[in-house]
Amino acid sequence: MKLRFSLFLTVTLFAAPLFGQGKVLQDPCQYPRQIPMEKSHYLAEILEDPKVSPYLKKCTLERITELYSTEGDKAENGDKILSAIATVTKEKDKETADDEMLRQTACGALGAFENTKWKGQAVSSLQEIIKKEKKDEVLLACINVLANYSSEKQSIAELLVNLVNAGLEKENLTIEDIRRMNLLVTSLGRLGQQNAYTPLIKVLQSGYPENVKKAAKRALQDLQLAAEETTK
Repeated sequence: MKLRFSLFLTVTLFAAPLFGQGKVLQDPCQYPRQIPMEKSHYLAEILEDPKVSPYLKKCTLERITELYSTEGDKAENGDKILSAIATVTKEKDKETADDEMLRQTACGALGAFENTKWKGQAVSSLQEIIKKEKKDEVLLACINVLANYSSEKQSIAELLVNLVNAGLEKENLTIEDIRRMNLLVTSLGRLGQQNAYTPLIKVLQSGYPENVKKAAKRALQDLQLAAEETTK
């Protein structure tokens, strides 16, 4: 099946007429953009095929986002799609800008499963990426996506609190450590969950530089505003 599909994909993308209409594909992304939900298993196979270009995989992830954010209960093949997304989000020994771009796009695709029966699996996938991700842009994308899951703000806040606490244990801070802590405390402020209060206070008392402490102060102000809103 894999071999047959790869051959089909190659012919479709680079030589064959588009769905028998006599139109040659000028842009490979025209193919995944027209795959309907009932044939969404083809989207999974595109993501899993190592010979497919990062550009085409990005378009495929965007199509997944479009389909699964609108279909809800009518969505199909969620297990296959999530398994395929996992192949994209794995960090490689030699990272490229394309790998980072794909993981960032994959975070958005995982956010499309909120109103499907695969929501729990998508949330778990986002949490795993956040725990391990080394690139700030990808981390922030996944945090923002997970924060948009209305029922997950508490769990994402707990996850970020754990990351902040881990960062507070470091002694010899690198530039990457400082950037990461800045991102984490800012995200905690936006989430507005009160379990972030203590770790933010610890950041103010830590050896992190002033820009991080200012971010922590703003985050504490955001927590105060969120608390006031809940009491109205």
